[in-house]
Amino acid sequence: MKIELSIDNRYVNLCKIKSVKLDKEGKKMIMAGWRSVEAFLNRSFFPGMDNLLITLSIDDVCIFQKTKVRLKKEHYNNVFELLELFLKDKIYFYRKLEPDEITPILTAEYQRNLENVKHMHELNSMMKERG
Repeated sequence: MKIELSIDNRYVNLCKIKSVKLDKEGKKMIMAGWRSVEAFLNRSFFPGMDNLLITLSIDDVCIFQKTKVRLKKEHYNNVFELLELFLKDKIYFYRKLEPDEITPILTAEYQRNLENVKHMHELNSMMKERG
């Protein structure tokens, strides 16, 4: 599995990981990148610091393309935990829509989110595994 990840805020790139396998070394790189993002955010005081723009590709399939993700917690175990919770929120709010508010575009996005939340959960679990 090949991961490409970029995390930005409005002003600066906070993390850029190009084409790593999710093996021991790849996990270290992703965790180091995520820790540097959290460290930067902990030192920052500007408005909107908790809004991140995330781009993620898995095996050359784009999952997120400069998607605005807002942090809800002070600390996440890894970036995939953040993305899993983000997708779960989107799924939750889709299910709260009234029938007349649902469009084919929203339904297609909902279906993609259901698939992607499974991927994020799997990646989150893999990041927690040792070795």
